[in-house]
Amino acid sequence: MKKVLLTIAVIALFAVSASATPVLSLWADDAMTSIDVMTGAPYQPFNVYVFLEPGVDGAFAVEYKLEILPGHFSSAQAINPVVSAATIGVWFGSPGISAPFTSCQTELFWVVNLTMMAPDTAPGYYTLELNDNSQFMGVAICPGDRPMVDATAHDDFGFNTDGIVGTEESSWGAIKSMMD
Repeated sequence: MKKVLLTIAVIALFAVSASATPVLSLWADDAMTSIDVMTGAPYQPFNVYVFLEPGVDGAFAVEYKLEILPGHFSSAQAINPVVSAATIGVWFGSPGISAPFTSCQTELFWVVNLTMMAPDTAPGYYTLELNDNSQFMGVAICPGDRPMVDATAHDDFGFNTDGIVGTEESSWGAIKSMMD
């Protein structure tokens, strides 16, 4: 039975990855195996990756706001080399980020890796939201005059709590949990 469920879940994962709709998601690692992090003490560094599945029309830019918990801060940022230096805004918090790419992106990739720290261990969630300035979360697609297309926020990132998967059948964490 577990093999059947795993097979169905893997098929669902690939179906979502070929989605027409762009998907933004938060992960604790570049292998996309965890949507949460547990820390035992304040000021322990942890990673938050923002991934983009551009959708069938590709993406030439992305716009969103990463909402973090009060008091949390970034001690380092690794920006993917495909992101242009012409970004507007901030990678987390208000108002959000507008980030063009150096070329059309058609494959799943991480946009930014933030090394975060927290002043306490209180549980909560990081979420992807609308950019404050534009009230938009999505991408500029590659064809035409780069029209803007809404993106779906795939999941919430759990800090000292389990991450919430918006579409369980399309996350690797959900697939692995079926095996338990």
